Amino acid sequence: MVSLVPMKIASVFLRLFYVAWVTVMLIWISLDGLNWFDAEKKDDKSVISFNLHPLMMSLGVLVLMSEAVISYRVYEAVHGFSHMSAKRIHSGLQLSAMIFMAVGVTIVFKNH
Repeated sequence: MVSLVPMKIASVFLRLFYVAWVTVMLIWISLDGLNWFDAEKKDDKSVISFNLHPLMMSLGVLVLMSEAVISYRVYEAVHGFSHMSAKRIHSGLQLSAMIFMAVGVTIVFKNH
């Protein structure tokens, strides 16, 4: 029988890292002085603030994608979810990550 203690420790560490990273991103965006959801004027067109790009990409790639990668193993072994439930959680996290990344890339194209 494989010990689940290292997996539990890694899972907690990873989630603490998520919280720390998103907190740093939000502080960094707040210090820039732009309101997150205000439109900037650029060539007589309103575009979404570029500050959302790093936040969306960080949430998509770092948080949601990382969680999706470990979801099968951790959710089944540590949290006791069935294989089908872990598969659905994995799919939902992957889809959410793709949506966040698509919004992040769209923001880049709207601003450049």
